[in-house]
This record gives sequence, C-alpha cells and structure tokens, in this order.
Amino acid sequence: MSKPKRRVPNPSQERPPRGASKKHKKAPERSQGSHDEVLAHDLNDVLASLRLSDTSSASAPDSESSPHLPLLDTEIILTITTLSSTGAGIAIHNHRPYVVPFAYPGDTLTARITRHTAATTTSPAYSSAFPISVTTPAPDRDDTLVKCKYFGLCSGCQFQPLPYSKQVEHKRRIIERAYRNFSTLPAHEVPSVAETIGSPLQYGYRTKLTPHFDAPPTSRRARRHGEKVHWEAVPDIGFNRADGSRRVLDVEECPIGTETVQKGLVRERKRVSRELDRYQRGATVLLRETARRIPRADLKDQSQKRASESKEQAGSETKDPSTTLHDPGPESDHVIEKQCISDHHAYTTEYVGSTIFKNNANAFFQNNNAILPRFVDYIRDHVLAPPSPYPSSTSHLNEHTASTATKPTATRPKITNLIDAYCGSGLFSLTLVPLFQNTLGIDISSESIRAATENLRLNGLSPDSPSHNPASTQRGQSHPATAKSSTTTSSAIETAASAGAQTATLSPAASTDARTARSTTAHPSAAPPSSAPNDPNHPKITFTTGDASSLFASADYKIFTPDTTAVIIDPPRKGCDEGFLTQLFQFGPARIVYVSCNVHTQARDVGWLLKAVTDGDSSGEGNKEGEKAGKEGEEKGVDEVERGERDRTDGRGYGEQGEGSEEAKSEHVDKKRTGPRYVLESLQGFDFFPQTAHVESVAVLQRTE
Repeated sequence: MSKPKRRVPNPSQERPPRGASKKHKKAPERSQGSHDEVLAHDLNDVLASLRLSDTSSASAPDSESSPHLPLLDTEIILTITTLSSTGAGIAIHNHRPYVVPFAYPGDTLTARITRHTAATTTSPAYSSAFPISVTTPAPDRDDTLVKCKYFGLCSGCQFQPLPYSKQVEHKRRIIERAYRNFSTLPAHEVPSVAETIGSPLQYGYRTKLTPHFDAPPTSRRARRHGEKVHWEAVPDIGFNRADGSRRVLDVEECPIGTETVQKGLVRERKRVSRELDRYQRGATVLLRETARRIPRADLKDQSQKRASESKEQAGSETKDPSTTLHDPGPESDHVIEKQCISDHHAYTTEYVGSTIFKNNANAFFQNNNAILPRFVDYIRDHVLAPPSPYPSSTSHLNEHTASTATKPTATRPKITNLIDAYCGSGLFSLTLVPLFQNTLGIDISSESIRAATENLRLNGLSPDSPSHNPASTQRGQSHPATAKSSTTTSSAIETAASAGAQTATLSPAASTDARTARSTTAHPSAAPPSSAPNDPNHPKITFTTGDASSLFASADYKIFTPDTTAVIIDPPRKGCDEGFLTQLFQFGPARIVYVSCNVHTQARDVGWLLKAVTDGDSSGEGNKEGEKAGKEGEEKGVDEVERGERDRTDGRGYGEQGEGSEEAKSEHVDKKRTGPRYVLESLQGFDFFPQTAHVESVAVLQRTE
C-alpha cells in the first residue's frame, strides 16, 4: 500500500501568526507587549496614515490562498516608508504591508518574499520579505558605518548603517508610540518624552554574550538508543541567522562585545572544538566579563608577578588569553584587570562608580557598564520629590499635567524611605543608600538576596552593624492595604548598614558625546545620615525574599509610611501583574520610579496605575486562573545577541497574573476613584543597546493626593 502524499503548502497561502494554531488562540485579555503586538500597532498606524483599512489587505484573514499575493521566494521591489518599533522597515505594496529587516525609511530595494501572515482580530494581514539589494538608499543610510562583517546575515544589530543620532532619535519615538498604543492614557496625561540618553560606547560595550551551537541531526536518535552522539565536524557557534531559518550563523567575532568578551569568544570556540565529544546536546556558551581594580601603588609588583607567571606558563593552556588591562587615566588611582568568565557557577565582579557588585556569572545584571553611572545618576536625581512644585525637570509637562502637579515640598513630608522591588543584587539599593534613612530591597530569588547581602559587605556595609529587621520585628503584621492578599514570605536574608561604614558613591557620569566630570552630591531633599553608628536616625538597609502576593508585607508600615516612601520597580520584560500593581496602588507611595527593559509593558502598567481604583475587587483574587505569567522565551526578531539577557531568567518573575476580565476592569475604571492619584512626571529613555531597536525606559510618577 503506497503512502499518502505529503501535502505541500500553497506558496501564496497566508499562514497564521507564529506561535498560533490555524484556529487562532484566544488573544490574552491583557496586553503582553510582545513583538507581534508591537508590530501590529505599527502596521495599523501605517495603514491608518494612508487611509487603508486592514480589510483592504490583499486577502481575507482565513483564505487558504489568493491570486493577488506574490509567490514565496519570488522577488519584489519595495519602498520603505516607516521604521517600526521592532527595528524592521515597513513598506506598502498593492495596499498590503510588507515587513523588511535591515531596511530604513526612503530605501527602495529588491526583496525576497519569505512569508504571508494572515490577519487576526488585532493585526492586519501582512507579508515578510528579506532584502537582496538596495536600489536607492535611504537619506539616513550610511553603509560605511557598519563594523560587523556579519551584518545582514546575523539577526542582531539592525541599525548599524544609521548614524547614532538617528538611532537615539528613533528610540525616543519608540517610547512615544508605546504610550500611545499601550497605556490607554489620553495624550494630555503623557509628558513629552525626553531625548534618549545615549551610550558612551556604541561598539565594544556588551559585557555579556551568549553564543550557542546545535547538536548534529542524528543526536536525538543516538540518545534514544543510548548511544553516544557523534560529531562529524565542529558545529557553527554563534547566533541565529537573519533569514528566519532558525539555523546558527558561525560567528568568530562580535564587535558590540567588549575586548575581553571578544577574546573570550575566541578562547571558547577553541575549547568547544577540543572538548566536542563531551557534548551530547547543543549548548549555550557563556561569555561574561569580570573586573578587578588594582591600585597603582601595587601595579609594579603585580606586573612583575604576571611577568614571572607568563614565563612559567609560556605555551601552557592554563594561561587565560582573555585577560586585558585597562587604564582609566592618570587621574585614577587604579587600573582595571578584566577577564572573561565562562563557568555558569562562577562569580563576576563589576563596578558602578566606586560601588562594587559581585554576582553569579549567569545571573542578570545590566551588561552595558559604560552607561550605568549616568543611568544611576538619573535615578538618584529623580527618586526624591522635586524641590518645587514645577521644577525644571518637569518643565516640559503640558498644561493639564502641570495643573495636577505636586504641592510644594514644604507642604508635604520629606521622603526618607526606599522600597526597591525586584532589587536583584542591589544595584539601586546600594547606590542610593546615602539618600534614605531606611532602604528595603525585595526579590523573589534567594540567590539574588544572597548576592545583595554579600555586596553590602563588599561595600563596607557590614551585616554585623546595628540593623533594623522589619520582617522579624513585625512578624505576623502586614500593611492594612495588603491584608487581603498577604501570605507568609520566604525566609529573609537581612542586613543593615552602619553610619560609620563606607557608603556607595559614583564616579563622574558619562555623557553621550564624552565623559564629563559631575559631582554626585546628595539630593536637597535627602535625609542626612548621622555620624553616630548607633543613632536611631542612622541609615539602615535590609534585603529580604518575597513574592508578588505579599510584597509589602515585608515592610514595617510604621516606618515605611506611604507619605515618606519612594518605590523603585524594575521588573522583567513581561512587566508587573495586576496583583502586584494593586498592592502598589493600595500602598500609595509618594513617588514611584518604574525602570523597564520593555517600554510597552511599562506603558501598560503606568496606564493602569494612573487609571486604577480601589473600591470593588480590583485585586484579581477571584481570577487567579485567568492569566498566568507570560512566557519568558525569546521574542521573534529580538537581537540574537540579546536573547535571554533581559528576560530575567534568573527566577525573578513574580508569580501569577492576578487579572480579571476586560469587562471587570472597565467596571472598576468607571467607578468613583477613592485611592491615590498619580501624575506621570517624566519619561526618559536610555540606550543600553546601541545598533539595536531596544531601549530602556524610566517613568517617574508622583502622587498628587
């Protein structure tokens, strides 16, 4: 009996969006800020600007095929009109959108059709194409700027031909679009987005890369039969190809990596080749920079020691070729020795100004340390209430926003306390400790809390110092606002600072064009630290484990009163679930600083906070089964070199999404507001990832009543 023939897809057939079945999965009731959602908004905006409805696209959403669509793998000439927030260009041809990577507004190019995607309830039908040649380059395109020999082949770094000024300008537009499309806020409640603060380094900035390689095609069969996997050749080691084939592109160098990381890549490629028989599966190679500061006074002895070791290790495999020595300049009292770590269980050391951070090599930490001092300075300057009702930092607010601005500082309590949610290893808690009398850092990951505690000690904030322990002294008590959802927290690892200890200070900030010296004096509203170690007003810092269902139960509300407390939140890409946002809103801190690696989920959450109500059951307790935390997986089109970097895969996702239905949320919003009111004071982008479409965003919210 002959086997039935395999059905060959029609080359002009529209396919469901990636990740969806033919019977489209029900769209989540709450926006996830995914790649497809962001692209859908951009496509709808382009069609609307041309007065084209999504129904005028070349075929109906559920049609199997259409004679109007070009066949797959055929060539088409397109002119790019828009640069999407995902980093790809958008063209319109015969009333249908085409999405083309590595293309910019004004480009006329020849492209190969790779996919037709059917329409959904939120997205128009569109086609994807891959550029072959550029006939007429865009005005902003300058191919001489490209520094990577894999540009156009590797899926990362799509913006290399664009001048850097155009890159940061586009990232400001990404934030504007995000708040227009995802916040549901009226335009008059959203302040003008400030110019994106650029990275001092546009290449050689990444302190972490994660290339990977795949197992041979026969590996599954071998493992299934208990056989050893046979490698016929060294596999390609690198990042995903840009053509969507899901194959690995062999990459020998990556110019956005630091010098140390690039040397580590060379070293690890050789090691994998030598030890290939050890691998039974494909693997991800960790490349993480670690630093050590050497006092200049010790440099001569260190140099002599290294010279002696080099002679002994000449020709030896034990010598680490990734080691580099960096001199910050004659004004510095130290030099920096850097190495590339590849052991997932090892620890790395990084510096932000004069503050030292030790982390597990595979844990999350910002991986562009060139911009970190400027970034932390900005948070320091904005975490406390402004010294006047209409400070210069909010002079860009429109008339409506200004009318709801804060009361003069003299009429409200001084902010003296900080709650650092999603604190990780203590980046904000430790660098801002001089500003506050009490700091509480909370994270769900016990490993992160252990790292934060160790970083206290490394910065002279000894765990043996007199401490305040709210989790133990207030055991069994919770803030009234969180009583309904409070549960017992995990065992806390808590430490506190002493006044006589060294506190974290920052080195001169780095500007976009050059590093310019700037003093890092305390904010005028900062609580002055006492010089007496046992002074009850002396700054205290505590780290504790917690989760979204009981986050504010970790705080002693007699100390962390809403009027005197600022909250910093820095969640993973999926943003905050409604359970967390409800607690935050009910707690009602005087000031909120929301740091985000996904401005679209940030916009969604900020919109929720500005429109939330507290009467009625808005906590989502009865809807826990509704929507669970979204997957942390890689999004389509995300730079391969950034894969997993900002997904916070170190266990920092905070529980389930406590979200009710759209109807229930609408009902809550329509009710009379009884909780605190917030104004969105400022929006600021930071370019942590030059040459890519990713932008970090900081939103500052001030309570007005």
